[in-house]
Amino acid sequence: MTAPRQRCFIALGSNFGDKLRYLTKAVQRLRGLEGVRLRRTSTLYSTAAQYVTEQPAFLNAVAEVEISERRQRTLHTLIEDLKTIEHELGRKKRERHGQREIDLDIIAVDKTHYSSAEGTFPLEIPHPRMHERDFVLVPMAELNSDWQHPLLSGGPSVVAMLDKLRARECSEAPAGADPKSWPTQVIPAAGGLYGRKTGSTWPRNHRTLIMGILNITPDSFSDGGESMRLEDAVSRARDMAMAGADVLDIGGESTRPGAEEVQAHEEIQRVVPVIQAIRRDGLDIAVSIDTRKSEVAREAVLAGADFINDVSGGEFDPKMFSTAAEVMAPIILMHMKGTPQTMATHATYTSVVDKSLSTL
Repeated sequence: MTAPRQRCFIALGSNFGDKLRYLTKAVQRLRGLEGVRLRRTSTLYSTAAQYVTEQPAFLNAVAEVEISERRQRTLHTLIEDLKTIEHELGRKKRERHGQREIDLDIIAVDKTHYSSAEGTFPLEIPHPRMHERDFVLVPMAELNSDWQHPLLSGGPSVVAMLDKLRARECSEAPAGADPKSWPTQVIPAAGGLYGRKTGSTWPRNHRTLIMGILNITPDSFSDGGESMRLEDAVSRARDMAMAGADVLDIGGESTRPGAEEVQAHEEIQRVVPVIQAIRRDGLDIAVSIDTRKSEVAREAVLAGADFINDVSGGEFDPKMFSTAAEVMAPIILMHMKGTPQTMATHATYTSVVDKSLSTL
């Protein structure tokens, strides 16, 4: 009988170079490891540097994976694989706790206690300093806030360890750890692999972000037909960026009530040249591809789009979510009743707000 897979939590951090892209590439590599199945990741956090405080802020996250029976028996091989990923992504050897392109650590494997000096990298599980690290505990709390430490007195949960840090009751808290500089949740302002050259982020709840709409369509109700020529589209994109837009939302299919569906190949022919031209033009702005079709989303992201913006919430094309995961692109899920051909007949609501509040 095959032993059940165990959950393993892996911390990711970067504070050197293109931090967002380093984390994205690391997650991509995790998905390719033998005996490792990526389940989910936390959101991203910007964290003040600790231990060695005179260095840039870190971008942190935690990944939850499932590991096979073989991996459970040979956990030291997993840390070796993680260090191989660090090397492949270009991590340079610097001072301890100093700047790094990418850092990967095994934090916990269910309730396992594991200690090994085998191989090149000694390994202790749970991580011996996880209880003092807000940049590990905060993202881990998103994934499993009830996980309990098997070695610390009383078996504290992730939340309990965080509460102790907030109350400054952790005598081992490192230099730079301060509730006043608690990890800040951030939203990626660039795609994981193919979008803007520098993967910047937006602090959540910091300010309202402005999206500029660029329709490469002849029939959209707002600007249909105005940007069908490539030079007009790029000029309009440049104008919106200069006016302060944070994101350009580019679409090749109108979703106004009654609009006819556009075939994927036609949609690709409309939007991909525009995205490529915007990137050639050097506009430093996030780009989202407004589409319901996974084929269009893939080609647009490969051309340089950062996000996928699906007005159907992923319901129109069953391959949309797997495509987003494949190209490592954040996805925005919108709401639409029916299709553009039928949506007008479904637009009956008593109170959207009341219904939403009742489910909270």
